[in-house]
Amino acid sequence: MRHKYILTLLMCVSLIFMPGCWDQNLLKNISLVLTSAVDQGEDENARYSITYRKVQQSQSMEQGNTGSFLTTLLTTEAPTLRKARTNFSRIVDQKIDMSKMRVMLIGDEFAQNRLLPYLDMFYRDPKSPLLANLAVVQGGPVKK
Repeated sequence: MRHKYILTLLMCVSLIFMPGCWDQNLLKNISLVLTSAVDQGEDENARYSITYRKVQQSQSMEQGNTGSFLTTLLTTEAPTLRKARTNFSRIVDQKIDMSKMRVMLIGDEFAQNRLLPYLDMFYRDPKSPLLANLAVVQGGPVKK
């Protein structure tokens, strides 16, 4: 009988020191990338574009809704996707999260020359969108 009490006490004490679900990724703190595009840019750079959703909390609180979304398009030129993510992080006030991306558009000129190093970064990231649809598109970006 005494062993039961000691075992119960030991289990209760061990529960105090066990971590809970501390690895949270709340939607209010991130911007979900919906679509990304990559094409050949100037010099040795590539042109990366993303569309992401941002929750407009101030407007939704006034209206009593759970949240409204604003979709935004960002474009940058960088030699690698990692550098492009760094550039996007400097522009956006929230963390960019590509884990829910569903469509990846790739320019045909870029696909012929530099596609494998670009996709390699997605295979190495544990939160990468491996189920995203890839589409190779013809033509370049629209010039203003």
